[in-house]
Amino acid sequence: MILLASNIVHGFHVRGFVPAFWGAVVLALLGMLIRMVTKGA
Repeated sequence: MILLASNIVHGFHVRGFVPAFWGAVVLALLGMLIRMVTKGA
């Protein structure tokens, strides 16, 4: 999905599969963290 976004959004570039993979991992972890924090609020 991140590679697809880099093809659609001008000014957003991802150079290869590995950086896209790690970017997706980071985004997934941030999403989980935000859900945990907001669920308790």
